[in-house]
Amino acid sequence: MPNLCDTQAVFVLILVSELLSIVLVIANKGVEYFDWLHFGMVSFLVQWIVLCSAAVICSLRPWFHKHTPAIAGVSSFAIVILTTFVFSLVSQTIMPNQAIFSRWEVMNNLIIASVLAGIFLRYFYVRQCLHIQEQAALQARFQALQSRIHPHFLFNSMNSIASLISIDAKKAEDLVVDLAELFRASLKEPRLVALVDEIRICQRFVDIEQVRLGDRLQVLWDIDQQTQRAIIPSLMLQPIIENAIYHGIQPLENGGKLIIGVSMAKTDVVIKVTNPRIAGEEFSHAQRHRKAHINTHAFEGNGMAMHNIRHRLDAQYGQAASMRIVKGVNDFTIVLRFPMTTTAT
Repeated sequence: MPNLCDTQAVFVLILVSELLSIVLVIANKGVEYFDWLHFGMVSFLVQWIVLCSAAVICSLRPWFHKHTPAIAGVSSFAIVILTTFVFSLVSQTIMPNQAIFSRWEVMNNLIIASVLAGIFLRYFYVRQCLHIQEQAALQARFQALQSRIHPHFLFNSMNSIASLISIDAKKAEDLVVDLAELFRASLKEPRLVALVDEIRICQRFVDIEQVRLGDRLQVLWDIDQQTQRAIIPSLMLQPIIENAIYHGIQPLENGGKLIIGVSMAKTDVVIKVTNPRIAGEEFSHAQRHRKAHINTHAFEGNGMAMHNIRHRLDAQYGQAASMRIVKGVNDFTIVLRFPMTTTAT
């Protein structure tokens, strides 16, 4: 069941209740004999039934989570019917022009409530099933992305370690530690982490690539200290930096500068990753470089990575987050924007 105590949910319930009241009045008397007094009484009854049912169901959500969907559904249905029965009886005594008790009116209310409750509960169930499927698909895409990152990155890192062992054993040891930390983070389940921890993982990744590319890779970090406590989905930034290095820095003969900026924009966190854009003769050279490079698949999957990140943002923040790709004359920038949160909610 959705959180019916949420402000937006309550507003929707009130709006739906008013629309339902209009339909009931028109179905009873027609548009020509629309009675505003009758509409007010119907609206009053419907609002009480809907809002009280929502309040009870909302308070029982923790209990629903401990039971099967069938039990939760039947219990919710029973709550709506019982609430309708109680308020239908009450309305018989407080409504004007209601001289005698009408069991048929109570029966009508129960039948209408049964049909509508069944429809809405079925809708909530189907929506939840779709949400679970979307989350499963998102998890599968994330795992597929990880499996494509690991082989080529591991191959390059092992080559770097092997070349350093006889030259600088201490640096080779540091590289092994960085690699272990990076893979430990990537093998964990997707979750929310502190932005400062995500940046630390990215810095380890950049340090590993720095050993391989040397002076060809120049990195500028511009981190606003206000963003350090922000929460971000794990491994959201690392694939962007990886793509920037493999697609923007590595193909260039002289390399280039990678700029990673994290700042605040009102109540949002803005992350910008900028790398050189290959054009003209450099593009032709890069194409030849890609074909000749032993890890040609390292240049694949850029679209998949961006698609995955966009879906993870949507899943976590909805329309409050955005991802933009800005193609300049000489540079290529990925811009992420999402609400500033400091606790894993």
